[in-house]
Amino acid sequence: MSDGGEGAHPEYDPTPTGTPSGGAARRWAAITLAAVGLCISGYLAWLSLTGRVAPGCGSGAGCGEVLGSRWSAIGPMPVSLVAVGTYIAVLSLLVTAPLDQGVRNTVLCTAGVALIGAAVWYIAVQAVLIDAWCLYCLGGHGVGVTLGVVLLAARPVRELVVPVRLGVPAVLVLIGLQAMLPASAKRVDLPAGQDFDLTDATGRHLGLLGGKLQLDAIDTPHHGAIDGEYAIVVVLDYACPHCREAHEMLDAALVERDGLVVFALPASLHEDHNPHLPLDHERFDHSYELALLSLAVWRVAPEQWPAFDRWLFEGNARVYDETRWPRTLEAAESRAADLLGRDAVAGAYTDPDLRALVERNIHVIGDVLAASPHAATGLPIVLAPHADEAMYGRFDEPVLLDDLLEAARANR
Repeated sequence: MSDGGEGAHPEYDPTPTGTPSGGAARRWAAITLAAVGLCISGYLAWLSLTGRVAPGCGSGAGCGEVLGSRWSAIGPMPVSLVAVGTYIAVLSLLVTAPLDQGVRNTVLCTAGVALIGAAVWYIAVQAVLIDAWCLYCLGGHGVGVTLGVVLLAARPVRELVVPVRLGVPAVLVLIGLQAMLPASAKRVDLPAGQDFDLTDATGRHLGLLGGKLQLDAIDTPHHGAIDGEYAIVVVLDYACPHCREAHEMLDAALVERDGLVVFALPASLHEDHNPHLPLDHERFDHSYELALLSLAVWRVAPEQWPAFDRWLFEGNARVYDETRWPRTLEAAESRAADLLGRDAVAGAYTDPDLRALVERNIHVIGDVLAASPHAATGLPIVLAPHADEAMYGRFDEPVLLDDLLEAARANR
């Protein structure tokens, strides 16, 4: 039975009997597109909420750059959940038609305007702000635009005034919320019962991941006083944009917070060296070598390491900070050679001790994955002794540091 009469709006006749009219065909096309859009956005939301990695994704690699960027969520909520809600609403209206015909059409057209506007926004974000492309996201945006066109098709201009007045502000509100509430770091539960932070006659010793990761402070690169009351351990990759953001935030925290010491564990996400989160993006082509150079500077000239570490993270700006790339290997070798000499730089790549340290740091990523296999999907991984959780991904807000240190204090 029609909800509004065939004469008024035959294109939304819910009874698909006989030869379908053009309007009925558009209705079923819209239902199909909304179902496909719901599947894509639901899959992306599931990935975000469970911490899983889609095929071909990872921090800094195409879709991983997009899905891990500051624009991927509103605070802790993935933006894909907004799309899920929109597609569910559209499907409900198209299939069940619970509202008055005129109101229902206004809501559907408003959704169409919002879907097109949101797709334009997120495509522009990928092209301009992130400089990377997510094929899953582009597929979803393509479906959204097509659905929007189908919903708006054959509508008189007078019927689109209200949907435009409602849909455009809705997209602007979404953009504003994302600007104010960027994606935040994710948390992963860890075993902490066997953690320790002890100082004896031989120095300071740290145990994390339930004691599985053990560090001698004097042998571990760090910023801040080695005997600082608050210890943070960061697993990083010099090619990782989120690691750079975390580094900048922690650098500011070192100035503002007394008693903070940040220990650094340089690692690599390149697929040739990392079996846990292997990435083949060109950004990481020399991240393993950069980690070796960093550790070589620490071993030979530890007093020079903080400045070298900061220099590495400054990277090479393109147009936008979001897309800043790592230092070139040639530039890093030249800088390290000024501090250590050419022979020391050449020897860093084959030094078994340095390579073992980088491998250990890479294994930390695997240990975090083993503790919570569906959570850790990128670097940095930020740990603290006695904390029963770690932060990973975006770690660029001081409140995240407060949360981690509070978790560590509570378990001491």
